[in-house]
Amino acid sequence: MPKTFSLSLLTLLALPASALQEDLPLGRYRCYAPPSYAVTAWFDVTDGQTYRYQGRSEGRLRFDASSATVRWLDGALAEHYAGGRFFTPASGAPTGERFAIVLEPRPGSAAPASECFLTTH
Repeated sequence: MPKTFSLSLLTLLALPASALQEDLPLGRYRCYAPPSYAVTAWFDVTDGQTYRYQGRSEGRLRFDASSATVRWLDGALAEHYAGGRFFTPASGAPTGERFAIVLEPRPGSAAPASECFLTTH
């Protein structure tokens, strides 16, 4: 029995931190374009399956916890971004101590590469 527990614990510890986050955290994500980190946009994740872009248009999203990815299914973000890579705090991402989504522009899109951080306001 102890071997099974130890093996399970070791397996759990070997997973990336983002794989342990089962639900996309709800709230406002403010997006910045590196290297100057000028604000590019913001969106609210409202219920884990929808988002509202800049308080206006609504869109649907899909979060895959196993791959730590977000896919924009429709709406304003889907026009320019295929999705994004989700990071938990201190998971070795360029995001530091906050939840974040690093957006992936669609091929040929002029949209800026952006890092979107979960805010408290």
